Amino acid sequence: ADYKEMLDSSNIDAVCVAAPTRLHEEIALDVLDAGCNLLLGKPVAMDVAAARRIIDKSRSRNLKMMAGHIERYNQAVRELRRKSCPDAAMSGS
Repeated sequence: ADYKEMLDSSNIDAVCVAAPTRLHEEIALDVLDAGCNLLLGKPVAMDVAAARRIIDKSRSRNLKMMAGHIERYNQAVRELRRKSCPDAAMSGS
């Protein structure tokens, strides 16, 4: 089965897209066309024009679209967490 079958057969409120960037625009537009809110991994698209098409579609459909910025493995963020929350950093939270 592919994601289009899932969109057609389910009552879904939101979809998280974790796919290669080259596929983001097609999948994102399909998700929005299905009436689902969207969490899209970064980068949002291959170029600004594609990102604009995704944003415009989400606005025209009155749906939420958010780019996921995962910083878990960013060394600067890890160091900040270690210094500000040593207990959390040690526990892996």
